[in-house]
Amino acid sequence: HETAKIGHGCRIGPNVTIGAGVIIEDGVRISNSAIFSKSIIKSHSWLNNCIVGGRSVVGKWVRMENVTVLGEDVTVKDELFLNGALVLPHNSISQSVSEPHIIM
Repeated sequence: HETAKIGHGCRIGPNVTIGAGVIIEDGVRISNSAIFSKSIIKSHSWLNNCIVGGRSVVGKWVRMENVTVLGEDVTVKDELFLNGALVLPHNSISQSVSEPHIIM
C-alpha cells in the first residue's frame, strides 16, 4: 500500500500484501505473507508464509514461519520463533512456539 513505510535493506516478496499504514523497519525479510493495516514489523525480523492481523506488532529479530497467523492487536516480543502458531486477537506472546499450536 502506498501509505506503508518500508525501512532500509528490506527484502519484500514474492507474494506479499502490505496494508495501509504498515511500518516495516530496517533489515526485515517478508515472503509469501500478508500484513494487515497499521501493523509494525520491527527490525531484522523474518516472516515466511504468515498472516499478521491489523494493529499487531512483531518485535525485533523475530522469526515467523509455517503458516503462523496473528489475529488483530497481537504483540510478539523480541527475538522469538513462531512455527505454525495461531494466535487469537488481543494477545501478547513472550515465549517461542516451536511446534504448531493455538494460543488463546
